[in-house]
Amino acid sequence: MKIIIIGILFFAMHTAFAQQAAEPIVRESLHELGRYGSAAAMRTFDTRGKNLKGSPFLFDDWRSGEITMSHKSEKGQIKYDTFEDVLLFRKDSAHRPIVVENVGSFLFEGKHRSSTLVFQKLPQSVYDGYFELILEDKICVLKKHHKKLVKASRQATYSSGNEYDEFVEDHSLYLKDLTGNFHKVDGKIKTFTAIFQGNEKAIKKFIKDNQLSLRNEQHVVRLVSYYNQLL
Repeated sequence: MKIIIIGILFFAMHTAFAQQAAEPIVRESLHELGRYGSAAAMRTFDTRGKNLKGSPFLFDDWRSGEITMSHKSEKGQIKYDTFEDVLLFRKDSAHRPIVVENVGSFLFEGKHRSSTLVFQKLPQSVYDGYFELILEDKICVLKKHHKKLVKASRQATYSSGNEYDEFVEDHSLYLKDLTGNFHKVDGKIKTFTAIFQGNEKAIKKFIKDNQLSLRNEQHVVRLVSYYNQLL
């Protein structure tokens, strides 16, 4: 009988210890999934009866990088939640990730300088959030990464075939002109000619000769690079 009682007590203690040990891991998982802040402010997703496809992060894995706050920089590992526009940072895998604020810029390190991704936070009076610097020149090209959550179809009659909620990339390009104003790229030539004043004919000819699409990121960068050479 004593052996049975001791066994029961050991099992109960082991279960309680396992729950305590797992609790930080659960909290960290919730933290990484974009459920930030107090319990009242947490964003939750109803996944009952369906799957959640994709993730809110630009990259699912932790990437080496560097954050800059005021005049201080710190290297570590970064995750960028483009759904909430929130930055997670940790020194290494042994440290718990934290939400970092007041970050002026950050970067994901690449194998080469050209593959390093640089992000800047624009003033709230302009556009709030982090923007990737695609082209840095007299006229700059920036990219706003954003993921939206597309809900699963619940009505069979109007169903798109998706039985799951899904995070979908929905980015936008912006131009920063010579005066520091920002313009969203909408694919219309008049948006570019309004910025490239005095060179409208040359710009239109360059677009036509090179069959550029003003909704294509590489084509936009090529066009802006050409204009910067004219300045």
